[in-house]
Amino acid sequence: MTLSLALLTSCGNSSPEGEDQITPVTRSSIDLILNNPRNTRIKSLPLDRESKRAFALERAADLVIEFTGEGRFDIGVGRIKSADGNSYRDPHYFSLGELVEFFDDQRHKDLIVVNFHKAAWIRDSLESDIARINDYFRDRGYRRVVICQFTSSSRPIHSDTKFRQ
Repeated sequence: MTLSLALLTSCGNSSPEGEDQITPVTRSSIDLILNNPRNTRIKSLPLDRESKRAFALERAADLVIEFTGEGRFDIGVGRIKSADGNSYRDPHYFSLGELVEFFDDQRHKDLIVVNFHKAAWIRDSLESDIARINDYFRDRGYRRVVICQFTSSSRPIHSDTKFRQ
């Protein structure tokens, strides 16, 4: 279980036993943190300003993708599998070369967010990966590229590049 940003919520009678419910922080549940209803108590690590900005950019993005430490991309496709009665997506990873037509054919290109997996990068490698990814998406016609990184307790923004058209 990831302990990075676990969210404990207690919503009145939400649990028959009156116990706190644990909700992992995901793209869809981040709204609970950012727009906390008055009847909900939240116990979590406070998000820093940059992480709040990163999640807000993610929600506003035309496309959100992930970049692995092996230099592959997860664009949100993969087989749906089941285990122990739970369904999950087994992601399929692509190289940038395999995705040229996919990104060229996208109609909405105002903002793309690229989330680097949380493996630690060597500073030189990180900078060259950021430059390569920014160049790639500029060449595909994207107007803004934001590069963030998954970490255990925050979402640092490494790059926020706006291109002139």
